[in-house]
Amino acid sequence: MQLHIAFKILAQAILLSAVCNSGMAGNAYLRPNDRVLCAGDSITAPGTYENYVQETLRVLYPEANVTLVNLGSGGKGADFGVKSLELVKEPATLALFMFGVNDTGWRPINLDEKVAKFVSELKKAVAVAQSKQYPIIFLRETHFSHGANPAPDAFEVKVTGVLDKLEEAQSAFAAEQGVPMIDVRGAYHRALGKAWSKDPAYEFTPDIIHPAPAGQAAMACEILSAFGAGLPLSPADGPRGALQIQRAKDLTLSLTDAVNVIAPDGTIPFTVAVQNQGGKEEVGKLLVVLAGQKFEKRLHLKAGGTAKASFALPASALANRYDTTPVYMAFVGKARFVADGGLFYYSRIQAAGKTPCSLTSSSFATLHPEKTPRICPVSDIRVQRSGESFTIDFTWNDTTPVFAQPECKDYAGNIVNTPLNLNSRDGQSCDAVEFFLDLRSVESIGRWTSNIDANPPGILRLGVYQELVDNNSVAKILTQPAISTDAATLTAQGEHRYRLSVRAKAAGPCAGFSVRVIDNTIFKTDSTQVFLLEGYPQYLGKEPMTFVQLGEKEEGILYRFGY
Repeated sequence: MQLHIAFKILAQAILLSAVCNSGMAGNAYLRPNDRVLCAGDSITAPGTYENYVQETLRVLYPEANVTLVNLGSGGKGADFGVKSLELVKEPATLALFMFGVNDTGWRPINLDEKVAKFVSELKKAVAVAQSKQYPIIFLRETHFSHGANPAPDAFEVKVTGVLDKLEEAQSAFAAEQGVPMIDVRGAYHRALGKAWSKDPAYEFTPDIIHPAPAGQAAMACEILSAFGAGLPLSPADGPRGALQIQRAKDLTLSLTDAVNVIAPDGTIPFTVAVQNQGGKEEVGKLLVVLAGQKFEKRLHLKAGGTAKASFALPASALANRYDTTPVYMAFVGKARFVADGGLFYYSRIQAAGKTPCSLTSSSFATLHPEKTPRICPVSDIRVQRSGESFTIDFTWNDTTPVFAQPECKDYAGNIVNTPLNLNSRDGQSCDAVEFFLDLRSVESIGRWTSNIDANPPGILRLGVYQELVDNNSVAKILTQPAISTDAATLTAQGEHRYRLSVRAKAAGPCAGFSVRVIDNTIFKTDSTQVFLLEGYPQYLGKEPMTFVQLGEKEEGILYRFGY
């Protein structure tokens, strides 16, 4: 017993030493060939923050072979995390453990019982890690939220209160056991505060709990910062460097907000400011990782001064039609390490006034993977834009149509007195084709500014459905009340071929466009999965940042640094 206590005290001392050295240069916490298990729920399952971390580490350490392994699964609590660690057969060198949301039970009751069970599972997770001889790190999970100013009795406020108690107990247990804890929720909330300063309606979790890419990027940068990403890796056979958990108060990094449209072969300028609020000068190297590229600049920071470093990202480095990605920034001095993150969004603009934007059935994927993939019944979509006129031609050949009825139900089962619910999150009761136009300015286009059961102001949504009239299928259109009845028309162009014409004014040089197809088997909301344009984040069906950007005569790239 005395030997066990002595070993525990020694282990705590080593861990506390690693944590307390935060902000000091040395080696990164990671080693070459690290294999990091990421145990979590549906916030972890899509692999978004893990992919952000993995890609940044690849750029910083191209030969290191550090691998993150996703053990996340939707709807699961900490007990599942314990089992997932137990069942992994391949060797691992480190585990990240993030739970709490589902451990709340999504109800503000039986608090003491939930806290006791949560801590019990944390103990088991630590025991599994010890038995497999790798360190475990807790992540403080992100909270339930909707907008900057929720009502005191709102559901998300009440259930976050339960999460707060779970995480208070988690922090106390971690401190007692000497288990490190990375505050991804704190980083997430700081980023959300920046977004709210732009628009109080900005949503990181439009469905209350699953972070959109902006939130996932903030989480990833906090994990990278804690790992000391940018410092030399620790030796494979030596002790790990310190975890950089405590945030420096005297040295801060910030990404300058910027938004613009450039030519397809242009360059994207960006600036990072480093502010030294301390009483002595700092000399070191600024590292920035963005879009698979690494940027470096030597800085000399006077006491109380600010240095700005400007860089240029070539458009050729942007590999995709669009992307939302973190900007990881780290200052590495002789005896200092400070890191932070920002957000970068870009989307290629198609000249839809010259050449129609074309989509096929293979452009779509279901929201969740299927064992037997289905073929989307909508194909040969061609979109053209001329000023305030949008023309959308498409083929809709559904061999097993589910016809609309005068009313339907929403996600919660409430009656909607129209054939379609144009506020629905994912599905409709009948077959339908929905079109979205984001008409906002470049400063705000792509932002989530509503919950998932509504449409952000500035996004126009239209639905096409089929009715059975005298035993014949007739396609009809439903529009939002904000658009006049003559501003959108639907005409048949032949068998299964339709043309949707819309008059709408975009506030900027481009307009976001997206399509969603519902192919039901029975008249019931969410009876089957919906087809979405590929690239939508799992669990978030209508992510505005994935919309195709339609220009008129000129192609280009829309980009935005910040929120």
